[in-house]
Amino acid sequence: GLVFRRNHIHHTSGHGEGFYLGVNNKPDGSTAGTMFNSLVEGNYIHDLSGPGVSQGDGIEIKDGSYNNIVRDNVIHDTNYPCILTYSTVGNGPPNVIERNVLWGCGDHAIQSAADAIIRNNIILSANADGIAMQPHQAGSPSNHVVVHNTIILPGGDALSLRGASGTVLIANNALYAQDGRAIFVNGGGAEVVIVGNAGVGGVSGFDAPLIAGDLGADFRSAHYDGAPPIDVFPAAGGALVGAGEPAHVRDDDFNGTARGGVADIGAYRFDAGGNPGWVLAEAFKDETAPPPDGDADADIDGDVDADIDADADVDGDIDADSDADIDADSDGTVDADVDGGDGDDGEGCECGAVGRGRPAGLGLLALGLLALVRLGRRPPKW
Repeated sequence: GLVFRRNHIHHTSGHGEGFYLGVNNKPDGSTAGTMFNSLVEGNYIHDLSGPGVSQGDGIEIKDGSYNNIVRDNVIHDTNYPCILTYSTVGNGPPNVIERNVLWGCGDHAIQSAADAIIRNNIILSANADGIAMQPHQAGSPSNHVVVHNTIILPGGDALSLRGASGTVLIANNALYAQDGRAIFVNGGGAEVVIVGNAGVGGVSGFDAPLIAGDLGADFRSAHYDGAPPIDVFPAAGGALVGAGEPAHVRDDDFNGTARGGVADIGAYRFDAGGNPGWVLAEAFKDETAPPPDGDADADIDGDVDADIDADADVDGDIDADSDADIDADSDGTVDADVDGGDGDDGEGCECGAVGRGRPAGLGLLALGLLALVRLGRRPPKW
């Protein structure tokens, strides 16, 4: 039930992750440090790739964590993947990665081992692949749904699948790889379904069609430069409009606009008037309307409610309206180098390190807000 909303995390050092959530290398059967039913929403995370950064993932969710939602975040210029999720290890429903925009990712943009719904994301560049499903620790690709993403990649494969061991659905994605493949598959059989995708780069390793795309004709103003300014909203008459697979249409799009069953390919529902929502930029994403059913779906078919209403106080919204940094050091930013260490190399998470260097006044403020909530009073707006 944790909520991380509207945080600005940047120019880190040390291990350098934006969010390191969960615990690495737990003993078999242990649920210690497992994060579940939580929300990471609307954060702006960037420049995690400085000379002092040894790892630098944007958002990392560790093995065993489940039923979490990562949405509406802007992440760019990381040292490791912009978003990385492991397996749920059967602990509960899959994690959801939706409506994020990512570029300048130092490895894959989104890497997922298993048990994830990846939908309505926009990826503009990465040093490896756009979306990569591959074995990692306890998980191998299964229980995956990858739908309605827009990936425009200067290098690497737009979407890759390696070592699938269970069900994987790849549908209604716009996949444009300038120098790589739109879809690359190595392993997996009848439980892998690839349908309704369009783009450039072809399909390798799997017998599946790809609707031929054209970058200039399919988007309003797209390019392979790898960062904003860019407009990847579908263009009238392009290959994305109404050309997807209706059976796999999701409820909403990148803007939170209801799709209404229309099978447009990619992260946006087409509108003849152009993009009605937030313009991609180096900034916080504008707040997005909740999904059309008012819930945060977090299961393999999009129907099981994650019991997260994205709200955390007595009237349903703790909001850092200013979008400004919380002053915690001399340059007015929150220093993010307190992560006790990534577990990829086996060192685990020194969870007691979290909060190191934070002024004591912030802790007192948090206690005051908690007291107000318990008294049934609304905390003041920031």
